[in-house]
Amino acid sequence: MAAGVLTLAAGKSRASPASGGDDDWHYEFGQGLRLGSSGLTLGGYLTAEVNRLDGARTQLRASHASVFVWWEPTEQLKLLAELDQQNVAVNVRARGRIDGLAERRTSLERLHATYTLGDALALRAGKFLTPVGRWNLQHADPLVWTTSRPLLTLSAYPRNVTGAMASGGLPLGAQTVNWAFYAANGHEWRPDPLQDQFAQVRGGRATWPVGAGWVLGASVARYEQEGSRGERRSLQGLDAAWSRNGWELSAEWLRTQVTRPAPANPPPPAGGPVPTGVGAGAGESGSLAQTARPTRQALDVSGPPQPPTGSRFTPLGRPTQGAYVQAVAPLAPGWFAVARVERYRDTALPTALRQHVVGLAWRPAAHWSLKAERQAASGRPDLAVRGWSASASVLF
Repeated sequence: MAAGVLTLAAGKSRASPASGGDDDWHYEFGQGLRLGSSGLTLGGYLTAEVNRLDGARTQLRASHASVFVWWEPTEQLKLLAELDQQNVAVNVRARGRIDGLAERRTSLERLHATYTLGDALALRAGKFLTPVGRWNLQHADPLVWTTSRPLLTLSAYPRNVTGAMASGGLPLGAQTVNWAFYAANGHEWRPDPLQDQFAQVRGGRATWPVGAGWVLGASVARYEQEGSRGERRSLQGLDAAWSRNGWELSAEWLRTQVTRPAPANPPPPAGGPVPTGVGAGAGESGSLAQTARPTRQALDVSGPPQPPTGSRFTPLGRPTQGAYVQAVAPLAPGWFAVARVERYRDTALPTALRQHVVGLAWRPAAHWSLKAERQAASGRPDLAVRGWSASASVLF
């Protein structure tokens, strides 16, 4: 279940031996720096991004400066750390002046140890990417085709887990089904302040090839989040991917649902005022939908939007549901056309968001890419994005 970005670390075993012996350092562009015979490999990626969205200022930012440390002290034991400095430099140009944007932060994406007992079983402990769908496990900018990412991968569930996982492969006929089960009881290591982290979670994922270039996947989880303790939720997801001769097609569908709402607050005293955001039931006016409209700026927040501090509300219980389909077509050597359509409905408002992305990607080598895209949307004016985006990414 290692993410695709681990090909960077896997380059340790693929890189050609250093000419001077086992103690020499060896660097291969896009594969990282191997520190002699220590078993350590250093690498990472950088991304610069520009956004010109309708009705907003042009934004230029160094959105990611990510560093990987991969250590293999033995053939069975592997350790990985990933530290991501987000929005290292962000500037907005408007009316001839430049304003700073206070979004820069350091995120501990992964820090885990994996012990492999064989093809059928590997054990992992630490902080790792949540095994849901395909995008969350291959989210590094140089490895994806668009500057933007689908909305359901941003806000439907926490993107990291600090806990334990068992994974492996089971033969099924001529194919192998890859599986993973994971669990956590909160205590997130260096939590991202813009995510509502797991308070507890139990989940699993399986992928299996079905021939003709297709790979299918399924994800399930039951969990609570820190911002809504006592409210149990379930997650179900399906995904599929196909690739051949430079053509690609991928899709994900995801649904989360409240299986046990948090205890309702007691009603106010007779004749007393009704607190803002409280209705007699989940579907009545005055619910969360009216008190906590999310904005696109807050898309990194996982789970349902929370009401203002001090207010009381009854959870809506309506599921979060989303899906996207993305196609990639080769145009010329290194050039690709990309198109994605997605639909997303969350618990805040009944109106669904429909987002469309059309773009062009230049990938002259596997370790770097240039991307430009046009985004259009309808529905949910608070979440819709319209405008142009472009980015340059490089694995080093």
